[in-house]
Amino acid sequence: QGQAGYYLTAHAGFKVGGAPSSNKERGNTLWELCEVEDHVGAERYFTTVMTRLKVAEGEDPLMLRWSAIAGSSQFWTEGPLSEEYLQLEGDVNKLRGELESLKTQRRRLEEEVGILWSSLDGARDDRARLEGDVLSLTEVAMLLEAKLKDEGAKAVVGYKASQGFELGLKKMGWVSYEFEYRVALKRLRGKHPEIKIKQDPFAECPEDANIRMDLSQPFDDSPPSEK
Repeated sequence: QGQAGYYLTAHAGFKVGGAPSSNKERGNTLWELCEVEDHVGAERYFTTVMTRLKVAEGEDPLMLRWSAIAGSSQFWTEGPLSEEYLQLEGDVNKLRGELESLKTQRRRLEEEVGILWSSLDGARDDRARLEGDVLSLTEVAMLLEAKLKDEGAKAVVGYKASQGFELGLKKMGWVSYEFEYRVALKRLRGKHPEIKIKQDPFAECPEDANIRMDLSQPFDDSPPSEK
């Protein structure tokens, strides 16, 4: 007898597992029935199923819940279980809808994750490329700095050897000479107010404003020749 009230019996005179049974007074077990060969006739054994199920008490997983349901009854439209069935059917449909919504969200999230992974790969590639560019620019800057330093030294040497530098030094000498001249002239007038100076050699004359002069013309500070 099983837990659900099923009874299995069989005649003992047929072939089980390739050999005749040694005990003809007992029924065969379920294991032995599963080993019956195909060529044994159906008239040699039979199975009796009990349809009157016993209602068990307790919280056992095999406990019958809806023992009042008959095989031909439409419990979803009539009877005391119809209300519970409709409620359960509504819950099942709701859960199916939620499941489909979750599946849709999952697919959308998987697509977003794929897009983010692609963006991350692109950002990594951009970072590697920018790091390479920064390294190249750093090397170029160092090379230009060394070249500028070398060219700067050459430019200073060349400028000092040029005529413009020499002319600049001469002009600086002129300025220094002019400053000393004016200082001496102020001192002279301070000591001798009655003295008169005929001409200021550094005075700007209007008639000399339109005269063009070569800036590279050598300065001649020799005394003027007597005529």
